[in-house]
Amino acid sequence: MKRWKFFLILVLIFGIFFGVFYSLNNDKNTYSSEGLNIKNSKSNMDSEINKIFKELQVQEDKANIISGHSTKEKTVALTFDGLADSENTEKLLKLLDEYDEKATFFITGMEVAEEASIVKKIISSNHEIGNYTLSAQRNMEDLPDDEIIRDFYLASNSFKKSIRKNPKILKCNETEYTDRLLEIIKACGMDNVVESTHIFNHKSFSSYEEVLNYTKKIKKGDIISIKIGDYIGEKEYNSSIREEKPAIDKKHTIDKYKKVEILDENEEIIKLTKWLLMALRENGYNTVYVENLPNLYYADTYRERPVATSVSNTKKIKATSPKGCKKPRKVEKNINPVLKNYYVKLRKENKGETSNVIKHMYTTDTHIAYVIRGVKNQGEVLKLLDALDKIDGKGSFFVTAEEISNYPDILNEIVSRGHLLCNGGYGKNRRNPSLLGFSEIVYEIDMGEKALKEFLGKDFNSSNKYYMPLYGDTGGYVLEAASCLGYKNTIIYNRNPVRESYKNLDADAIIGEYFKNTVALHRGDIVYFNLDFFEKKGISGDLAFKIFENYIKEANYEIASIDNLINSPLVYTPNLDENKRVANLIKESYDYESTKLQYLIENNYIGNPGINTIESLIGFTEEEIEHIDSIGRIDTKGEKIIFLTFDDWGSDIAISKILNVLDKYNVKANFFIRVGYGGLDYHKGVLNPNLLRAIAVKDHDIGNHTYRHEKVNISREDEVAILQKDIVIAHRAMAEYIGDLNSFKPFFRPPTLAVSKLGLETVFNTGFNYIINGDFSTQDYEAPSVEFLVSTFIDGINLTDRKSNVNENTDEKHIRKIQPGSIIVMHMSDEAKYTAEALDIVIPYYLNKGYRFEKLSNYLDDEFMGDRHGIN
Repeated sequence: MKRWKFFLILVLIFGIFFGVFYSLNNDKNTYSSEGLNIKNSKSNMDSEINKIFKELQVQEDKANIISGHSTKEKTVALTFDGLADSENTEKLLKLLDEYDEKATFFITGMEVAEEASIVKKIISSNHEIGNYTLSAQRNMEDLPDDEIIRDFYLASNSFKKSIRKNPKILKCNETEYTDRLLEIIKACGMDNVVESTHIFNHKSFSSYEEVLNYTKKIKKGDIISIKIGDYIGEKEYNSSIREEKPAIDKKHTIDKYKKVEILDENEEIIKLTKWLLMALRENGYNTVYVENLPNLYYADTYRERPVATSVSNTKKIKATSPKGCKKPRKVEKNINPVLKNYYVKLRKENKGETSNVIKHMYTTDTHIAYVIRGVKNQGEVLKLLDALDKIDGKGSFFVTAEEISNYPDILNEIVSRGHLLCNGGYGKNRRNPSLLGFSEIVYEIDMGEKALKEFLGKDFNSSNKYYMPLYGDTGGYVLEAASCLGYKNTIIYNRNPVRESYKNLDADAIIGEYFKNTVALHRGDIVYFNLDFFEKKGISGDLAFKIFENYIKEANYEIASIDNLINSPLVYTPNLDENKRVANLIKESYDYESTKLQYLIENNYIGNPGINTIESLIGFTEEEIEHIDSIGRIDTKGEKIIFLTFDDWGSDIAISKILNVLDKYNVKANFFIRVGYGGLDYHKGVLNPNLLRAIAVKDHDIGNHTYRHEKVNISREDEVAILQKDIVIAHRAMAEYIGDLNSFKPFFRPPTLAVSKLGLETVFNTGFNYIINGDFSTQDYEAPSVEFLVSTFIDGINLTDRKSNVNENTDEKHIRKIQPGSIIVMHMSDEAKYTAEALDIVIPYYLNKGYRFEKLSNYLDDEFMGDRHGIN
């Protein structure tokens, strides 16, 4: 090479290095407790990174770690960490196609930006891609939070800009997944991280025999990774479970022979991959995408347990590539070639669409579904049918083609009693459906439908077109196959008392164990029964009846067919993105000035007659207390109006009883929701969203009563952040389900009614219009009887002895009575067991006295502060 050319190359290398160095240093962020403080920049990138950091402050969720785990089938996941050049990537893809195996390619943000066409080729070849961070930096757990967030953000942004896809699965190079790192990964929008079981590179083996011997030690469910263009670090050996290690290689140095070394290295990678695929085949292993590996983790347990990764009913998945375990092609040779070609055509026309998974319905309808498998024992079927007749319920039976052929008489009996028959598959396969090839699972569903159509004849219609995969397994090709055959919905279940440990128990013992922490079932629940499972006779019938009597009947709910459950007009779709505007109207702080907060406390805090002293209003002076409300009523200008309010949360039984009484008298009320409970992880969200929405659609006001019942009578600055976080999370959790309804109000009820100056300032600063206590606290959760509670409502509260009712000897000045404008404080918890029954007496009593019952929003400003500030 001529000297001037050599000099020019050096100048170019130096220029590139200096440019990158300057860019990175000029774009750094500084870290503060308030998030990323971006200096001298208002770019969209900085804004997005700042949002991620702030989200991290309130979330408690972490990314899941996918690591090697035992599976029943001989299945492993294969990954390539890093990207080869175009020519050698083509060779890898050709090898994978030749051996009919699938792989996950972990690619850095820099690689996808430079080689987008190669990455698109990988995707079009039906392989999975994952995020390998921005530049595969090692030891990321040691970096500051802001640097990690920036790395992940830039990597994700590179994927979105280059290929319009953003992988939700991540792998970090030689990095320990600490809890903090997992929290950051989740906040950055990635759900899963991968931890390999075996890690190789181009120097790991020198012969096929070595690879073959090594793969004999590989366990089912292991994750095998091949590093491209990189060395294996010592930490990666330490985390491996291997008994023997390939030789550690030194990191390559850059010299004039670099080009030759890279070519040799790529050739070695191709050779290693071929050896590995040959050895896996010889040892009987199949490969799955690494993200699909958890679908198979339950294979060693009793198979009636549903697969853990099933999605909820309204979530639509776009299948950009077939997923799941590929079985050897010889298995599918038994399918008629003409039929198989037809399935291929269907798949092409389907364009990767997938069936919705229904495991629980988002609905406010008072329906629950019983889904049933197994009809070979006629006696068991008849006992279940008799039980359903007793409770006036309609079951949904998922029957196989084999059962239709073998037991037509009992199926006729099921239909004659008004129950639904649906597709349970062909019935010949007993393996997990996710382990079937595409044509196999399509055939399984297709044969089930053909048999069902032949049996029902002209009575077959859309109400029968639901498919339930064996074991509730929706992994692999199941959802795509169902969609190809026109199945909009695939049914599984969220309540499953069919467990191996219950096989020899009676119904009472099963209920005592499975429902030991359950007070009532929820609207939209789907309960699973298998009539061929239990050893004792009549168990399923007893179980179906007793579940209804104990957990459904008292809430006045019904057992409906799966078709009626799904097609109810009261079905809804939760959508936090669409409700984001409302969700963001409550935030950690609006940073109001002290004069603004003082105004809100003096004008928008509705107090309680018993909270009016320095001791009960911590932080206020006596002079300030004179300006704070302690009456606890609404000024109704003399109109005889009462405001019913309910705090906390309860079961479907407790709350439905209250709603039914309110409906009976066409009365509207106010519900202050405690979203979770003490100690519950915030990421759990709303525990019973259907019941929450049922309150809202009945046009009752809904306010905030915290998430964990955090106290508002705080006195220390360190308690402010705890309260802020709790309130905001509670509000945003509810917004996902009711943010589109006008019932969601900017009203707050303090737990136990206790407040302080700092607590009131904190709550108002989050954006609530009103903090509302009330003048008439019933303490209904301690009422010993209905009669006692009714007397409290009608005769008043005995202030000298709350455990006794007012009587003729009670001094009038020690009695607090309901008056025009009174705010009655009650509870919707199961502990307040007499509240609904008492209201059924008290409401008509006051109606007859000329009172009416109103919502607080009819008398208070219910426009969120954030709306007035133009918050979006």
